[in-house]
Order: sequence, then structure tokens, then C-alpha cells
Amino acid sequence: MKNQIKIHRKNIKKILQQTLLFNASPTIVARYVQKLIPRSEKVYIVAIGKAAPAMLEGAISSLGRRFSEALLITKQNSISTEFDNDSNIEVIIAGHPIPNDNSLYAGNRLIQFLTTLKGDEQVMFLISGGTSSLVEYLPTSSANSITLTDLKKLNTWLLASNKNIQEMNQIRKRLSGIKAGKLLNYIKNKKVVALYISDVPGDEIKNIGSGLLVQEKLSEGIKNIPAWLDALFKKTQKQQYLKIQNLSKINSYIVFSNIQLRQHLAELAKSMAYQVYNMDEFIAGNTFCESDRIADWLLTQNTGCYIWGAETHMTLPEKPGRGGRNQSFALALAKKIQNNANIIVLVAGTDGNDGNTDDAGAIIDGGTISRGQHNGASLSSCLENANAAEFLLASGDILSLGRTGTNVMDIIIAIIWD
Repeated sequence: MKNQIKIHRKNIKKILQQTLLFNASPTIVARYVQKLIPRSEKVYIVAIGKAAPAMLEGAISSLGRRFSEALLITKQNSISTEFDNDSNIEVIIAGHPIPNDNSLYAGNRLIQFLTTLKGDEQVMFLISGGTSSLVEYLPTSSANSITLTDLKKLNTWLLASNKNIQEMNQIRKRLSGIKAGKLLNYIKNKKVVALYISDVPGDEIKNIGSGLLVQEKLSEGIKNIPAWLDALFKKTQKQQYLKIQNLSKINSYIVFSNIQLRQHLAELAKSMAYQVYNMDEFIAGNTFCESDRIADWLLTQNTGCYIWGAETHMTLPEKPGRGGRNQSFALALAKKIQNNANIIVLVAGTDGNDGNTDDAGAIIDGGTISRGQHNGASLSSCLENANAAEFLLASGDILSLGRTGTNVMDIIIAIIWD
């Protein structure tokens, strides 16, 4: 039995790792650039997000001498040294998941980069998850300005609020000078191609990166917000409904998504002789409620490999420990299936990071809880204090993937055998 668990643990990790490798962002973006950009045109590039370095790498490799200049805005530890010596690439490392001074600097540089281009140049946007935090522009006036302190408070509250990504972005868009399509005011007359890696359920472009290039009529009211946030909304009421004046045609394409990733995962799992079930249901909702529900369901299922897309949300304690929603999901699920000898589950963020850790998630089985407790970890304390990483390190179940160069939300893979 131990040998079977070892084989399936090895296989489940291989299914995810190899699929991410075969669908690396540089390769995917390069294919799209070859199809979409006329061979005679010089191209200016704006790359923003956690997957932006890999996307930019693919675009430049395809463009060759047609590449002119690029502005790359990304997070710490997501970039290698490949762009360091290229004077045509400006790199800004900004704040994620909480905006910082560099996020505001990036917003100002983005506007400057676009407005200094002359004529009808070809501009390519490469946008992926993390953009909402990494780049921001806050219009300033004596009466209607908000500060970086306000922005940090907002994002800290959002991350702990149990709100989903659509609800978060509706709030962010109201306070921004560039989101909800307001960036279009700085792109006049340009030819624009936008390539997206989707990190949102439903793959709506207006929700990726809070819709920098998609004009959106914001809903009138948002429920269940604190008084200080309502006061910020009133401060910035005029810019929430800023008229957008843009003559450019935006050609937008989603180049990779959670749906596509799951299709490739299923193909690889089938090639390894598993009976595969690529589940249509997207796992959203509260992390612990969904984990319990999926665990109960798995305990009733037959042999096979089950694959879901996911992005749950959880309310954080005042002082959270180490770990994110995937590690919390995995640990709560391990509690439900403990001592079950024929189930193994992988829960991971496809960008390689989960919460405040550099780990992607975890691979758990029926022995996870006993191993962690044997090594001195407290299950109840780790679950209550959002400290799942401590327990999973003790049980030996942490999953580390390194930089993946993509970001298409989360993946759950479960293998059941006889």
C-alpha cells in the first residue's frame, strides 16, 4: 500500500509539473505574436503581472528586430536576469499582493510610456494576474484624492474579507484612475493588441487586472463595506464614472486559461492510464466549506483521476500564520480523509505561490494528519490561525514548483485507486 501511495504521489506531481512546462507562457505568446503582428511593424510592449516576464520573453523571441521598447511591471522574485542588460526594457518591481510606492510609480510610468509614443504605433499589452496590485494611478486634487496609505488599507482589508475576485475588482475599479478602462484615455490613436493569461473565473477580460483596457459601467452600490471605504468612494465619485475618450481599436485575446490547463492535465493523466474526469464545476466559495464538501464527495467515488479549477476565498485572522488558501484547503481536506488509504489530493496555485509563501500548495493523503501530529504540529491551531504551512511542512506534504511563468488560478487533482 505504501508503494502505491508513493507511485500516485509521484504521478500527481508529474501531471501538474509537466503540463505547466509544456504550456509555458513564452511558447504560447510567441505563437500568438507570429499570427497577429504584421512582419513590417515595430512594436512597443507593456507587460504587467506575475506572468509578465515569461510573456515578454515569448513576445521578444517572436518579434526579433521588430521589438522596439518595453515596460515590464511585475512582482519580486518573478523575474530572472535575462532583461538586466537590455536598455530597451524598463523593469519595475512593484508591490504584490499589497500595492507599494512602486505600484504608484509604475502607474505614472505606464501613462508616460503610452503618451510619449507618437502617431499610430503598434502597442502590445501582455496582461496576467497580479496586475491589480502591481500598477495603479491615483488622480490627485485637493478635494478628491486618496493616498497610498488608503490603498494599502483597502487591499489588506480585501485580502482578509472573504470576497471573491469579481467583488474585489469592483471595489478597486472605483478608486483607480486607470482601471475599468480608464487607461484608454492615454492610448489615443494607437493600434493595440492585448494578450491575456486569465486568472479569473469565467475568463471575462474586464475582470483580468481590473480591466485596464475594458470600459465598464460600474454598478451603483456595493454592499457590506466599512464606513471608511464608503467615505473613499464619496471622495472619488467623479473619477468612478470618468468619461473615456479613445479612438483606438483594441484587439484582445485570451492565450491561456484554467480551462485550457485542465484539458492538458486530463490528456497527460489519460496517457498515464488513469480514468480521467475533467470536472465542469469550478470550485469557488469559502475555502473550508468547499474543502469539506469535496472531501465528502471524494469519499463516495470510484477509482479515477478527478480535476477541478478553483479559486476559493477565506477570512484571515488578525495575525495569520504561513500559508494560503490552497494549503488551508489541502489541510482541511486531509483532516476529512485521514486514515483513508486510497485517496491522494494535490491543491496548488498555478503561479507557484500560495498566500505569503513561496510554495504552490500541497499534496496530501490519508496519512498527512498522523505524520504532522507525530512531528509536533497542532492541527486545530494551524487551521484556526491560517498557519497550514507549518503543519504541512511537519507532515512532509508541501508542494514547491518554483517560478511557473503562468497564472491561471488554482488546480485540484485527486486520484482514487482500489
